[in-house]
Amino acid sequence: MKILLAGLCCSLLATTMSAQEQAGRFKLDTVQRRITLQKDLPGKGKVLVQMAFAADWQGDAEMQHLAAVAATQLEHLKPSFKDALAQKKVYLELPQDESYTKIGYEEILPEHKEMVYTNNRYHSLKTVQDTVFILKHYGQYNKALTLSENTDTFKRSILYTFVLNDVAAFDAAPMKDSIAQVAPFFTNYLNDPRRKYELKNQSRSWRTFMDSEVGLTYFNDRLGLAMDAGYGVLFNRYSPRSFFVMAKLGLIANFRYPIGQSNTYLSYNVEFGSADMSTDRGLCNRYAIGLGFFQGTFNPKRGTPSALQIPNMFRMYINIPVAPKLNLGLDLYSNFILKQDNPNRAGMIGLYLKYNL
Repeated sequence: MKILLAGLCCSLLATTMSAQEQAGRFKLDTVQRRITLQKDLPGKGKVLVQMAFAADWQGDAEMQHLAAVAATQLEHLKPSFKDALAQKKVYLELPQDESYTKIGYEEILPEHKEMVYTNNRYHSLKTVQDTVFILKHYGQYNKALTLSENTDTFKRSILYTFVLNDVAAFDAAPMKDSIAQVAPFFTNYLNDPRRKYELKNQSRSWRTFMDSEVGLTYFNDRLGLAMDAGYGVLFNRYSPRSFFVMAKLGLIANFRYPIGQSNTYLSYNVEFGSADMSTDRGLCNRYAIGLGFFQGTFNPKRGTPSALQIPNMFRMYINIPVAPKLNLGLDLYSNFILKQDNPNRAGMIGLYLKYNL
């Protein structure tokens, strides 16, 4: 009997000590939680389901089944919990066939304690919520997912998270009924035709995006307005650095007096490079190079000397981040006519600083 008790104590100790390792495995990568479903539970609780694709959802019965599995395990773990006021985090991991269940748990004491004084007695209050994590694996994907660390995984997993005031009430009838109502809510959400297009876009490893830049320029001895607007494709947007390519239209409005003599020049460009996707601001700091064609020839307006015309030129520009949110750019224009006595010889250089909001 003593041997059995010693074995049980060692098993529980090992389970508790591995809780930190368990916690690391229960933090899905960005690409693995592209779709996050959330619904409130009674008592300021909530349930979250995180997965990579809408097609990963296993249906109402699966979530209720896993909640029942968790309730059974929590019933076994109750004698192991030492402090009723501590925050409890319980981790369960199951393979597809559920041939075994990995279990980890930890208790975290609150930084401060609160009490209520009534009937000449102090009563301690629990001030933190408990969490139950269930990580269920469902085989493998046909095509690997590229994680933020630029590593690939074929593992198909869903993380179910239940936040509640006390894990002791997880198997109580009110909580079971609430979870039973949440499951079909998630199914209806995923099957809503209005959201299918949105969910499809969330499941892609690439997305289209728009980019625009507006500023002032001193062009052809005049103050002008410069603008670039582009539309492109961002590949693997879930990596810290993501490759992108886009087509951009550039405009320089060269203001003159009288205003009727102002001219507008266009350039057609292709930009590609690597973008910083570590923030939620979209396409931010980036290493990029752009190649394009500057349409310089224009039809002279009345009273505008033809000598003011600027010939067509090729354009090349580079963009380099120099600080968070701040980019430095070098803009080069040339028609590659090198002879100085050639009246059609033209070239231009420009520098700019751009701040990303």
